[in-house]
Amino acid sequence: MNLGQVVHPVREAVEGQAKVTCLPKIGGVMHNPYEIMEAVDAIVKKGGGA
Repeated sequence: MNLGQVVHPVREAVEGQAKVTCLPKIGGVMHNPYEIMEAVDAIVKKGGGA
């Protein structure tokens, strides 16, 4: 379940206290730590980090 279904409840839960980015992945496979860090690095390099 990671085609964007979780991003909206997470945004509501953080109540604007943190940025939430959708990182969709199909096939029912969870993201591994390396994929997550690549996404974080890409966001920070684009100036999206806090």
